[in-house]
Amino acid sequence: MSDPAIVLIRLLLLLFVPAMLLFSVLFVHCTPNRAASDADRATAAARLMALWIATLVALVIWGACVLSPRSLGIPALSWAGYASALLFFPLWFAFAMPALRMRSPAWAGPHAVGSPTRTASLVNRSRENPIGIGHWIAVVALGALLLGTILARGWARPFDGPSEQLRWMIISIVYALTLLVALGFQPVAIRQALREPEPLDASGSEELRRMYDAARTSRIRTMFWLVGAALPLLLGALLALSVWLDRPWAIGVVGAVGGTLLGLLGAWFGVRASLRRVRIAETRARLEGS
Repeated sequence: MSDPAIVLIRLLLLLFVPAMLLFSVLFVHCTPNRAASDADRATAAARLMALWIATLVALVIWGACVLSPRSLGIPALSWAGYASALLFFPLWFAFAMPALRMRSPAWAGPHAVGSPTRTASLVNRSRENPIGIGHWIAVVALGALLLGTILARGWARPFDGPSEQLRWMIISIVYALTLLVALGFQPVAIRQALREPEPLDASGSEELRRMYDAARTSRIRTMFWLVGAALPLLLGALLALSVWLDRPWAIGVVGAVGGTLLGLLGAWFGVRASLRRVRIAETRARLEGS
């Protein structure tokens, strides 16, 4: 346990979560304030204050999860501490994005800039879905394999006692429900992304169409592979290991590293999607002004 590499990994994992939680508020602070009026500047300041409060609450939740396992004797809370990195998403989308839209009109997306004359890409995009049947079959098959691995523990060898059997039953039910929710949510999210309005400039620029296509495709793939595939499959792998192996510390390290990588990927894709919206808005404003 005193291996320097292990200590370094633990330190990095400990620092990763607060860095993720502080990213949104620091990013907003570093964004130039280009609010058009005093009222907008006051609104931007209020939203920034709300972001600070939400960030502090998230840090308190993370701190409680980190400190509670030792004081309360509940090791599972340490996993919740690593999972607190996922609070980045509500901080970014519910608090940081509204503040950014007030500080800089370009962050408001394609609906906030340009002339009153609008055209839109009114086409049936159902055939432009980048997620094919083969992708669904692969994810469902892997999820079913992990669920089968968890269920097989009930017949492979006797349990040590009723508590272990109850734990196995709860894990099986939780993972089955997780698969249903994660995979059931994806068709709705993909359909919503395909139907999102994509206003063009007055001349219906092909440049804007290509930018919309790239942004839409990236958004759908991110939702499917990160939320619909990687997250439930990582959880299934950890739960399968937990019912077959008596190595809670090793499983915890794998879960922490995997969760950290997913958090980094999610944050990167989220910020990149927001920057794409800004570029689309700026391009549309440039085209309408030319």
